[in-house]
Amino acid sequence: MDSEFYLKHTRKKRKTLSCIHCKRRKIGCDRGRPCDKCIKYGRECKYFEDEDADFNDGYTNDSSAATSSSLATTTNSSIDQESDASSVITNQREISNGISLQGRLHQFTITENGIGQNNGVAMSKIKKWKDPIIVPIQTKFIQQPKTSPQVSRNAHQTIYLVSEDSSSIVSKFTDGKSVIGINPIGSPNDMISFSDYQSYSVDDSNYETNQGPFTWHAFIKIDPAMAYLSSFLSAKSKSVTNCSDFNENGEQFTGAPFQVLQRLKLSSKQFSDRQINKAAIPLGLNFVPEVNEVSDLSERIRKKLPERSITWIHVNRFFMFLYPFVPFLDEYSFTTSLEKIIGSKNDPAKQIEVIISSNMDYAILGILLIILRMSYLSLISNDDEFNNKVLTNTGMVETSKFSQNELINLSNILKVEIGIETTFLAQDCLTKFEYCRKTNLAILQLATMLRIYFSVAPEDPEGPSKNQFQVCTGLLVQIAFSIGLNRDPENLGLTDVKMNHIRRKLWHYIVYLDLSQSACFGSPITINPQISDTKYPFYEDGNSNIGMSHFDHLLSQTYSKLQGLSAEIRNCLYTVLQFGKIPMSDVVNSVNKLEIFVHKHVGQDLKEFADGLNETQESGYMHDKLFTNYYINTKIFLMAIYMHIFVHYEKTSTNSNNADLMYFYLKKTASILIEDFLPSCFGILDHLHPIFLYSSNLFTNPAIEIAWHNINGFTFALLIRVEFTLRSLRAENSGSPEYIDVLEKLSFFLTKCAKASTIGIYKLGKRYLHAWRIAKSHVFILKNIQDDEFFRGILANPTGIRKLQLKMDQLVDLQNMLEKTIKSLNKSKLMAEWFELFAPNAIIQDSLIDSLFSLVTSTNDPSVFENDHITSSMENYFAFDNPYFNMEVPWDIITGNVE
Repeated sequence: MDSEFYLKHTRKKRKTLSCIHCKRRKIGCDRGRPCDKCIKYGRECKYFEDEDADFNDGYTNDSSAATSSSLATTTNSSIDQESDASSVITNQREISNGISLQGRLHQFTITENGIGQNNGVAMSKIKKWKDPIIVPIQTKFIQQPKTSPQVSRNAHQTIYLVSEDSSSIVSKFTDGKSVIGINPIGSPNDMISFSDYQSYSVDDSNYETNQGPFTWHAFIKIDPAMAYLSSFLSAKSKSVTNCSDFNENGEQFTGAPFQVLQRLKLSSKQFSDRQINKAAIPLGLNFVPEVNEVSDLSERIRKKLPERSITWIHVNRFFMFLYPFVPFLDEYSFTTSLEKIIGSKNDPAKQIEVIISSNMDYAILGILLIILRMSYLSLISNDDEFNNKVLTNTGMVETSKFSQNELINLSNILKVEIGIETTFLAQDCLTKFEYCRKTNLAILQLATMLRIYFSVAPEDPEGPSKNQFQVCTGLLVQIAFSIGLNRDPENLGLTDVKMNHIRRKLWHYIVYLDLSQSACFGSPITINPQISDTKYPFYEDGNSNIGMSHFDHLLSQTYSKLQGLSAEIRNCLYTVLQFGKIPMSDVVNSVNKLEIFVHKHVGQDLKEFADGLNETQESGYMHDKLFTNYYINTKIFLMAIYMHIFVHYEKTSTNSNNADLMYFYLKKTASILIEDFLPSCFGILDHLHPIFLYSSNLFTNPAIEIAWHNINGFTFALLIRVEFTLRSLRAENSGSPEYIDVLEKLSFFLTKCAKASTIGIYKLGKRYLHAWRIAKSHVFILKNIQDDEFFRGILANPTGIRKLQLKMDQLVDLQNMLEKTIKSLNKSKLMAEWFELFAPNAIIQDSLIDSLFSLVTSTNDPSVFENDHITSSMENYFAFDNPYFNMEVPWDIITGNVE
């Protein structure tokens, strides 16, 4: 334990610092909580705690200086100051007044004792709701390694209860930052389950998936509004599909999943005699087929490599602009190895000759192919109009931050396409190795680069939110174990400080990747931190992995702020991923700590990152450029937990306390997704950083897409509840006119927020296939979600959807938040897409365009081969007049015809 705080005692007494087991056995104790001996023998580690003993881990709310009645003041105190246990007890009654929400939120401290011992006394105190409540609750013990400095092992946590006389829980809830580290519960006996749903699913192709508690599948199962929306869209989708079940020959086919890359490949082979209009292909989604795929791999790679100058431009760009986001290669080592294979950058020959001297050279070539593809994609702006002007060399100097020469160079590089096929070759390079039997660091670097590319690939039709990386991440973990990345290089006798730096960075990235996947989907954690002693990456003289050592030093300092993030996420996951009923107090305690850590070390809101990426001059700070994904992913993880708690309390919202709690977590979710994410995502989407230029878009775009997708999912669920409440009140002739009026305004602004978020997804849809599909689907949902037909099904069948049990002031409070957010958006930048998507004659609203969520139907428009004027490149990209892009033809029939 890093620090312990002991209170003064009236009688002097020698304290026993060893744990009970070590003291009785008279063996050495490291005084950890748990100590190493108890961990080794699997015992519960207990200490001789005095009656008044207490200590603080630094993450619980600091209340020693909290004399104000403002909840915001208390919250800031909890984040910005360290607590002293003696002052906590001395000023205990004063603390109560400072954090009580004027008598509505009360603090109690969890001790090590079990519930059964003092439960009667505790419950009698809870009923009074006057002073801070000492409630004994047994907390589940979670073992953590001694090397994790940020992990709390104390038995005392700060939890908040809602009192019976609560009339307005939102009186001090001004915004999301005002309730950091504050998540109230209704009773110390509250229990919640995150696994109480059917997690097994099988798709139309008989692929089986075990869906975790944070997936869309889980929320559809636990949230009645999302469940009904899913069933309605499924029925609607089938009716749409049935309208086009027959092709021109009258043959009927069932739906099949859309494998975009395979269809591109076969289409290019079978229709090579037809000239496809390249203007129809979105920038970054180009695909050039290989003429002879059975030739030697090195020869196939040579044919795909661009000219020498372009190749080395991309390599240099990677280490200048992309390395901060992917710092897992050593520039000198990689370029030296690469020159032995393809020749020096100063070689006068334009064309590259590939010389393979050993099988390991394919690892270097595979990494090169990924670098070329990622560097090419990082040149593309999110502004489709800007990209087109760059390619056509039209007048841009007046409106651009680039000089004329820079624009010409950018145009020349973009015209040398690095297509999707390079990733196929990179995967072929990986399969050259028996990585399931023997491997090395270079092979792991290639596998890691492929994994990173898969997460940002614009051609992936399933998008970043699909649970598709469990096997890939597990492979990285096992390779890392096999080459000893879980051991610190110094303990292995390795002396190359540069490669030791790479090994540490790779290991801790894989650890975070494992946790991030678990937080995103709810899948089990693979890595046990107790079997690793690898130090967190640090800078020292001589270990810089790029030529600009001062920049690498700055990066190391920046990433060191994330050192405790993995431990806090792990602690939270260990709690919520348990099967069965979990004490709500355990859940909110781990959530509180994660919230406070993110607020202190990662970022306070998303606007901080939008401002950092849009600043006109480099400030010297890097966290607001590099931590965007960490912030968004962690906040979405927290939002998923809030939604589970919201649904939990909604089921018993007839109880006034639980209704207030339901609203608290409803508003907290809205404060993240709508108030924080919605306006700032547009700022990040359109940024042009003076140093990174558009490079950071490559890594932030998928996270922004996930954020907008979650915004719409939450908004749809809430909008259904609001509309159902409105229609029920009107049908029953109940509810005051004022109450109904507020509900109507709330519905209006919810719809506005959903439309704005859909516009954001649609903007990304000009580059990303998955975003294009989601935007079309969400427009279809918005068109149907407020129709009478939609709600007739709810009224006619028991769906489990409840009327919102919210007070007038709570509705007004939520409405004001949404209205303020909508007014903060830059309408001029959204106007064109607003009319394109939501005008009465908007063509994208045609439901025949998509079979929702699972298919991408073809418009079969032959003009893609003829017209020079393309209105929507992504739309026409999938309009090829051939069966490979007819989504009504099953994949097995297509492949069977080819064979």
